[in-house]
Amino acid sequence: MKSKTRIYAVCYGPKETISGTGYDPKSRKEKLLDKLSKGCKDIELIGWEIISDFKELEKIEEREDIDGIFLYFLEDVSGEIPWFFKEEKLDAFSFKKHPLVFACDWLRFGGGTRFLEFCDLVKQENLPAIPVYSSNFNDIIRAIHLIDIIHRMKESKILNVGRSEDLWDHSYLWRWKSNEYLKTLNEAFGTQVITIGYEDLNRYYEEVNEEQARKLAKKWMDEAIAVEPGEDEIIKSARMYFAIKKAMENVGADAITIDCISLLLKSDKRLIPAYPCLAFAQLNDEGSTGVCEADMDGTVTQLVMRYLTGRPGFISDQTFDTFTNQMIYWHCIAPTKLFGKDNASVPYKIRITHTGEGAGHEVIAPSNEIATAVKLDVRDRKVAIHQGRCIGNSCFPGCRTQWVFKADAKNILNNYRHQMFGRHRVIVFGDFRNEILNLAKLLGFEVIEEDKR
Repeated sequence: MKSKTRIYAVCYGPKETISGTGYDPKSRKEKLLDKLSKGCKDIELIGWEIISDFKELEKIEEREDIDGIFLYFLEDVSGEIPWFFKEEKLDAFSFKKHPLVFACDWLRFGGGTRFLEFCDLVKQENLPAIPVYSSNFNDIIRAIHLIDIIHRMKESKILNVGRSEDLWDHSYLWRWKSNEYLKTLNEAFGTQVITIGYEDLNRYYEEVNEEQARKLAKKWMDEAIAVEPGEDEIIKSARMYFAIKKAMENVGADAITIDCISLLLKSDKRLIPAYPCLAFAQLNDEGSTGVCEADMDGTVTQLVMRYLTGRPGFISDQTFDTFTNQMIYWHCIAPTKLFGKDNASVPYKIRITHTGEGAGHEVIAPSNEIATAVKLDVRDRKVAIHQGRCIGNSCFPGCRTQWVFKADAKNILNNYRHQMFGRHRVIVFGDFRNEILNLAKLLGFEVIEEDKR
């Protein structure tokens, strides 16, 4: 069973009531606790002490049993010397142990000075912390939720199927010095990668109940607006789905990626019995995570975005058109529940993949919806992001799902770093730029906004 995220909450301000000011630390702390508890039901909030000196944070940072810290500025402490003027300097390095969210009581102007001084500390020392100074209390809740995402990644497992060491494709960049990559992944997120051979997946495939697979295949075909492959091929895809589910369950995996290029396209015959495209789409529609081509950075990205948004990602390559300032994102595996598992599917066709065999989706994206494209580079601790607005679907020869976006293609091309991020980007419908920027701060990742000058 997954553990709860534990956040140490602490308030800054005088510890006693200030006569004639309306400042009562106990009652104000209780009101704050009540609002936070209602907004963070799945998070364990502990602590709730009041401090009057930033140095008191150092002992909290030393704790090993917490995932992060929340600091709320109630009121300025009268006569308190700013941290940057004190003879006994703060141990800023110790503040880098846990991600921190700090907020100011928007209507209590008396707490703003120390809050802004603390903002200076965060910037000067590049601390993993984000400030919230907003009239909307939900902004605080959303910021605290980012610490929960980091905790969930720490307890996540990714199942990797295939042992190829090929480095020719952008999806395999992580395999260059793979031990170093996995070490960095563990340091940055705590996420574990479990690798099995294709033979193991094939054994799960052989054990799948044929009738169960037929029912799922029929459901897929009944809900599609068009079906191109034969029924037998779609049944194979359904069997692959149940095989993948069993493999993930047996190791407790939260995500899976398969080296499908090596296992399907680089030998005389298929080394696995079916293309995993439809299976991955089903996983993503259910609120799980399936990613193609053994792209580990892409898998980590899609898992993070699932925790962040509750929506599936579309991992895809891109084509640039700087003449019209448009981008086309394309692949043969795409989710259909673009706005989350509890929402309706968008229209889709079941197609033969562009390789001339197997089965994949052509998903019809909704027009006039903004989407966010993201990709993590775990090895270098960077994240790329850009955005666009969907204006339709394309059908040029190639991968089956092809979404057309109005975006700043010229700037994206100028800022594109293929060596770091490869060609894949994870597309999630919705505007999540600010959330990603804030999460990157807590993780200590550098952000490259590809659509910015």
